[in-house]
Amino acid sequence: MKQFKQIPKFKTEDEERKFWDNVENIFDYLDPAKFVEAEPPMVPKTDAMFLRMPHSMKEKIERLSKEKKVSEEALVREFVDEGLRHYGLQAGA
Repeated sequence: MKQFKQIPKFKTEDEERKFWDNVENIFDYLDPAKFVEAEPPMVPKTDAMFLRMPHSMKEKIERLSKEKKVSEEALVREFVDEGLRHYGLQAGA
C-alpha cells in the first residue's frame, strides 16, 4: 500500500495556499480511495428584484457607493437590510 506524505499544519491560509501551489502531485498527500461525494457548501439562495427609482436617487446611490467603495447592489442591499431591521424583520428569515 502506498505511503502518503504528511500534510503539514499551517498557521495561515496564505501559508497553506503557498504549500499547495508548490505541490507537484496532490495524490502524494491525498488518497483518492478515501474521497467521498459531498454536497457543495450551503450557498444562500439569492433572487433578483428589479426596482424603478427616480434618476436623482440612482445618482445618489452611485455617488455613495463610490465613496464607500462598494457596489451599488451591495449598498442597496445594506439599505434594505437596515429597513427590515427597523421594522423588526430579519433579512433571510
